Amino acid sequence: MKSTAFATRVCQKKKIAATLHLSPKTVRKYLQDPNPERISVQRASKLDPFQEEIERLLNLDPTASSSVILQRIAPQGFDGGLTIVKDYLHRIRGHLKKKEAFIRFESLPGEQCQVDWGHFGSLTYGETKRKLYCLVILECHSRLLYLEFTHSQRQETLHRCLLHAFSFFQRMFQSILMIVLV
Repeated sequence: MKSTAFATRVCQKKKIAATLHLSPKTVRKYLQDPNPERISVQRASKLDPFQEEIERLLNLDPTASSSVILQRIAPQGFDGGLTIVKDYLHRIRGHLKKKEAFIRFESLPGEQCQVDWGHFGSLTYGETKRKLYCLVILECHSRLLYLEFTHSQRQETLHRCLLHAFSFFQRMFQSILMIVLV
C-alpha cells in the first residue's frame, strides 16, 4: 500500500513538472515548502562612491536629467551607464513627485463636448496686425476634434463657430463644457 501511494505521488510530481516545464527537483522543493524564505544579498552599486556628488548636483538643479548627471560624474571616474543613473534618480525622486489628482469620466455619444480657445499669435495684413485664435471643440465620447481659426473671441463668433461644429459633428450636445483658464 505504501509503495502504491509513493508511486502515485512520484507520478504526480513528474506530471506537474512536465506540465509546468520545470525540473522534478523544483516541483519537489516547492511542494515541500511553497513559500521559501528568499535570501537577498545587498551588493555595492557603481553609484555608491558618487552619491554625494549626485546629491550636490540635485541640490543645484532638482530637475537635472539623468544624462546631465551622467555627464557630470563620468569625468570623476564613473564607468556605469545611463540606465543605472536613471534607476537611481527614479528611486530617490519617487517620493518627491507630486501626484496630480484627476477625475476620469465617460460620456455617451452626443452627451457632452468640451470647448476651449487657443491663441496663435497674430497675422499681418498690409500694415495691420490681427490676433489669431482657434476654437477647439472636442466630442467627449469619440475624442473627435473640430478646429476653427478666427480673429475674434466675441460672443457672436463663438456662436457661429458652435453652429459650424454642430454641423460638422452632425448633432447637438446635451451639455457644453467651456474650459476657462484664469
